[in-house]
Amino acid sequence: EAALRAVAPRPVAVARLVEQVATHVECAAELATKSEAQTRCAQKWYKIAIHALTAAGRTDAAEAMWHRATRLRTNSSAATAR
Repeated sequence: EAALRAVAPRPVAVARLVEQVATHVECAAELATKSEAQTRCAQKWYKIAIHALTAAGRTDAAEAMWHRATRLRTNSSAATAR
């Protein structure tokens, strides 16, 4: 809760920053190196970003980010959106 209060003034900016972490090459590479049952970096950071947007009432931005998150794939250890 404290973290959400801290990001409340700028949820979109914070969500974009968190999305950059999620799409970082090393973070996105976990999509290929870890199983679906394991916690993967990109999924965790996208979840945090989408939750922050939704909690701030920015469902339009949260939905757009959800679509980007579900298109994230790895391609030779590099993050790409398809």
